[in-house]
Amino acid sequence: MNKTIFDSKAGLPRGGLNVKLGKYMTAYPTSNGRRGPWAVKGSNGQYIAYLEWYPPWKQYVLYAESDAVFSGDCLDALARFCGRLTGES
Repeated sequence: MNKTIFDSKAGLPRGGLNVKLGKYMTAYPTSNGRRGPWAVKGSNGQYIAYLEWYPPWKQYVLYAESDAVFSGDCLDALARFCGRLTGES
């Protein structure tokens, strides 16, 4: 069941729940810590990317799986989500 609870200020989930990114992707927090990594799954249920805090740039970045392909809409959704995560850190 895809259930998401949002923080009213940042729009990010709390309590280990997932976030739907566009039509085809879902992000899952992989830890409860501040600046914790997120796993991204495609609509087929396979992991396609990971979002992690990158200290030198002080922001979240995308680590894509080698065989993952992204449309412009998917890249926009990922970029917006990284921005939201970075803004909260």
